Amino acid sequence: MNHKKATEEILYDLFGKGNLTHYEKLVSDEIKVHFPLSWKPIYSNCLLEKKQVRMADQHYAKAFQIQKIEILELISIQEKTLARWAFEGMITEDFFSIKKSKTSIHLTGQTIYQFDKQGKVCEAWQFWDLFKDHNDPLPRLSSRERQCLQLHLQGKTAKESALILNLSF
Repeated sequence: MNHKKATEEILYDLFGKGNLTHYEKLVSDEIKVHFPLSWKPIYSNCLLEKKQVRMADQHYAKAFQIQKIEILELISIQEKTLARWAFEGMITEDFFSIKKSKTSIHLTGQTIYQFDKQGKVCEAWQFWDLFKDHNDPLPRLSSRERQCLQLHLQGKTAKESALILNLSF
């Protein structure tokens, strides 16, 4: 399975439908997941074991009823894939310190997945904005932002990217 297809399966099936059937096929035993600092009061902002990651994913799948999921952009370079996504749904069970609610939630964010040689996710970086109201249209990346992101996914530093793109640093 290519990295884009695997990323779509993770977002649409695992997170969108709560379907963990293909978890073993998609996630490496050596998984490491990084979360934004806002996650720290809920759970550690870095999970280093597959057992911890699966437990958090199972809890997420039970707590959120996703009504709509959209992948806004999907960029894949070598072993890394970036997805910008938007979810709409409800929190149907308490999710750590977030209490269940019958009101709609809007969750937008980005995920970078790194794949190992077997095509499984071995590292992930999660970023999202759970509590902001996103009624405004979501911005698309400009061509310059896309170029910078592609260089970042290739492991280039900000200084290297500025040199390559003829930007001042």
